[in-house]
This record gives sequence, C-alpha cells and structure tokens, in this order.
Amino acid sequence: MTMLQRVDTTLTHLPKTAILLLIAMAVFAVWGYSITFSFVWDDNYYIVMNEALRTPSEWPRYFTDCQTQKVMAPYPYRALRTLHFGILTWPFGQPVPWVFHLANLLWHTAVSFLLFLLGLRLFEHVFGREPGGGARSFAFFSALAFAVHPVTSEVVCWAKCLDDLMGTFFLIGSLIAAWDAWSDAGRIRWKPALASLLLFGLALWSKESVIGFVFFFLFPIAVFRPLPRRAFAAWFLAQGFVFAVFVVLRHFILRYVSLAETPMSGSYGQTLIDMLPVILLYGKSMLGIPPFHPDYSFMRGGHAITSAPVLAGVAVMLISFTAAVWALRTAGKRLPVWFGVLWIALSLIPVSNVVPMIQYFAERFVYLPLAGFILITGYGAGCAVRRFPPILFALPALVLVWGSVAVHESFKWKSPLVLWRYSYLHAPAPSDRIAVNYAVTLYGLGRPEEADAVIARHTDSMNRVPKGRWLMAQRMWDRGDREESLRKMVELEKDWELRDNPAFAINLGVFFAEQGDLLQARSRLESATCRWPSQVEAWRNLGLCLHNLQRHDEAVAVFERALKLDSNHLQAWRGLSSAAWSAQDWPAAERAFARLQQLEPQNPEHAHWLEQVRKRRSPQSP
Repeated sequence: MTMLQRVDTTLTHLPKTAILLLIAMAVFAVWGYSITFSFVWDDNYYIVMNEALRTPSEWPRYFTDCQTQKVMAPYPYRALRTLHFGILTWPFGQPVPWVFHLANLLWHTAVSFLLFLLGLRLFEHVFGREPGGGARSFAFFSALAFAVHPVTSEVVCWAKCLDDLMGTFFLIGSLIAAWDAWSDAGRIRWKPALASLLLFGLALWSKESVIGFVFFFLFPIAVFRPLPRRAFAAWFLAQGFVFAVFVVLRHFILRYVSLAETPMSGSYGQTLIDMLPVILLYGKSMLGIPPFHPDYSFMRGGHAITSAPVLAGVAVMLISFTAAVWALRTAGKRLPVWFGVLWIALSLIPVSNVVPMIQYFAERFVYLPLAGFILITGYGAGCAVRRFPPILFALPALVLVWGSVAVHESFKWKSPLVLWRYSYLHAPAPSDRIAVNYAVTLYGLGRPEEADAVIARHTDSMNRVPKGRWLMAQRMWDRGDREESLRKMVELEKDWELRDNPAFAINLGVFFAEQGDLLQARSRLESATCRWPSQVEAWRNLGLCLHNLQRHDEAVAVFERALKLDSNHLQAWRGLSSAAWSAQDWPAAERAFARLQQLEPQNPEHAHWLEQVRKRRSPQSP
C-alpha cells in the first residue's frame, strides 16, 4: 500500500466531524490570536458608530434601508451581514471586538469545511470513490490550504469583512446542494434543489460579489447526464428569479449601481486597461507570495495598452481561458480545472471595474476566487502525486509555509496604529490616504510630535484630503491660533467626508465652547447627540456646555445619559457632580461624589464634597 493510499484510507475512516475539528484547529492555530485585536478602519463606520445595530427593532430595516448598513455614504446593501452585526451587538448593548473577531474565525472555519465537502465531490468524480484513491486526501489538503492561506488575513482579521465570509459560505453551500440535487442522473432531488435556491439567496443578501454565479448553476449540464430538461430549466429559472429579485431590490434601495462617479483612471477604457496588470497581482496573491499590503491605494493607473504588465495580464487571461476550454472538452476527466477557472472568472467580474469602483485591488477581493484556485491546486496536487508519489510530502510543507506567513500577516491587523504604520512604512509609495490616516492616528493616540513629522513630509497630501486639513486645523488650535483654526473647521463642516463624522462634529462643538461661543457649541453638540446617540463624548461635552450656560438641571440629565453609555467615565462623573451641586440635586450629587470616591480613592477632595452634600441633604431625609 502506497503512502497516498494509507493517508487516504485513514482520512476515509475519520468521521466528518473529526475533519471539521482538524480544520478548526488549523484555523485557530494560525488566526486565533486575532480575538485580541481591536476594531480598525471602516469597522468604525459599519459597526462602532452604527446606531442601527443597537436594538432588535431596527433589524427589519436592514433589508429596506441602506442607511442602516453604514453611517456614511457610499452605502452598501448587505442586509444579512448587517443583521449578523446586530445580533453580535445586541447581547452586550454595544459592539465588543472579541465577539466580532471570534465570529469571523468560526465563519472561516465553516467556509473551509464546506470547501472540503465541495472538493470531495469534485475529486471523487475524477479520482473515484474507493478508499485510497486520493479524493479525500486532496480535498482535505485543499481545505487546510485555504484555511491557512496568508492572503485571507484581511478577511479573517478585519471584523467588517464578515460579508465576504458569509457570502462565500452560502455560495459554496448552494453549489454543494446543487451538485447533490442533480448527481443522480436522470432525476432531481427536490430538497437539495430548494436548499440551493435558498442558500444562493442568502449569499446574495450577504454580499453582492457572488452575483455572477447565477450562471455557474449551468454546471450540471456539463457534469451530469442525462438531465430531466423541464425540471432543470425550472430550477435554473428559479435561480435566475432569485438573482433578479435581488438586483431589482438592491437598485430600488440604493438607487445606484456604480460606487464611483468617475472611473478610477479618468476614463472607462483606460480603467479597464489598468485592470489587466491587476490580474498578475491576483495571481501572485493566490499563490501566497509576499509582500501583502493592507491598503493598495498607492496603485496608480495610466498603463499603455502595449506595456509589459498589460500584455502579461492579457496572456494570463488567454492561458486561463484555453485551459478551461481544454478541460471542458475532456468532460469529467479534468472537471476541477474548468470548474475552478470559471469560478475565478465569475468571482472577479464584480471587482473588475466593469462597473466602476473606487479601487483597483484589495486582498479581500481574493477571498472568493481563492476557493476556485485552491480547487485547481488540489486537483493539480492529486495528478502530480499519482505520477511522482514523493510530492505528497511537499503538500503539508506548503500548508506549513503558508500558515507561517499567515501568522506574520495577521499581526498587521492588531490595532489602527499598527495597521497604518505598516501601510505607511511598507507601501511602495504612501498614498494621500495612507499618509493622512497615519498622522491622524498618531495624533489621536497623543503623539503630536510624531504626527507633525508625518505632516511635514506630506503637506501636499494633508491639503488634498479633508481629514488632513482637519488635523492641521487641530494643530493650529494647539499652538494658539484659535480664530484661524475655528474658521477652517467651519469651512470643513461643509465637506461631505466630514459632515457624517461624529468625531469632527464633537471636535467643532468643543472648539466653539472653548472660544466662549456656547450657543454655537450647544447647537453642534445637540446635533451630534441626535445623529449619534451612542457617542459618550457628545453627551459629556453637551453636559459641560449646558452647565456653563447655567442650565444645570438639563446638564444633570445629559450627564446621566452619558453615564448610561459608560458607567466608568471619570470626566462624565465629574461633570455630573458639578452640575448636580449647582442644581442642588443632592441625590445626584451624592451618587456622583460617591462614585468618584470609588474611581479615585486617592483623591481626598471627593470625601470632603461627599460630606458637604450629605450635610445639605440630611434635613430633607425622613
């Protein structure tokens, strides 16, 4: 018995639950530390600041209102992903990072296991069902390779990317169900056929990147014969109906298709030319070849149609198309090849800028096509091992290499500072976005000198980006030029990128308050609390503003609201103690000073004022 036969026979006798456990162990060994990571980047807009996630009463609106998906435009329509965010938020009353990261790990495990089940069907069709034939071994290798592949770090470690995980899971499940529905040639199994319809719908409502796969459901025609024509036509039309309902509903809710007003490269034709070199980047990424970048906004267009990268991209497309046609002509013998090539092609259509987008490439775009590439890789490994058995030992080595690189890649996503620093230091040429956000992050963490150094190196970038101009206005304020700083902030208030930013609104309100214009400060801060009622700092600063306006009773109520959101907020307790004292609200004042004494036991002032409050309250006591 050969080594392949021994391994395959052993895996054949393992129950599928044991296979799932092995895959889960690999996922958590490589990515498990991500549970300790923070929210980063767009997590703030999709999760942290999204008020719609905080109450179950909002859940039905996720399917009808795009503004529940995110706090600022452009809005996506990924209702099931947002529903999942709401379910993860609801038990805790607010988003908790480890809960979201754990969810990503579990979904990635589930996707990898479904890829094993799909690979098992494909490889059994090619290599046979008998134990020792290699089908289960290469399906298991494919699942492990996908589970630890380094290019998946963005999707696995970034909470916001739950949509990629859910969409891929439901899509693979839909294809498995479709396979089972038609595998018994000559008749249809209606339960898996209906399950395929349902799962495809769930995939669409998780992320629209699976939209091209409606055509993939023609695959039974090439794999299984004979097919009952009427039943198949009815089933395929039903898949098309699910697709059409989603497309119409999405367009009705969003009222736009394109995410960009103008194509990336200025013109539509030039943008499509510039996407051809990106094919090479997809290939490199799927091969697991570093370096990997969290942010690809440094990429630039303008390639000539005769340039080497463009011609190389065209060559890869032609080779892939030729391989798919060649494999398809040999019917079932090379099923995984054309199956995988078609999978990759349909995965890339939504991110190809055929419909203009706002970026050329991101590693999360690779997650879905990677599944098709891994199936081709598993099949290629199977063919190679059958001809040269020692190659079998290279497969676990490849998994270990990819896993080691993935562990290194995962730590980029630990926190916003780590992520922006890596992007800034390792991008071939830091874009405006990278430079500005790195400086903003440094300033927000109380490192203004380091932020100033970045500003000095990228002054032009700061002036081009609204967030950069905001940072420079803050630095002017810090240096004492407050009138000019406030003037610039009021100008920036009109910018669409900042008017939906709660931090900017709060910042502007505070600036007005510190300049003594309390009415303007109150207006900005009240607006912020209405738009973003979970922002503790908006409530706290509004309370200070009302207190300074001598509206002490209102200030007490506002501070109480802030403390409902964060019961350990020291500054809010201090504000409440002062406002309650001025309002002669002795119960609130006593509660505030007692809590301050717990939070700052080393401060003797709290005990003194607590005693004073109790003296004033005692005549009223029964």
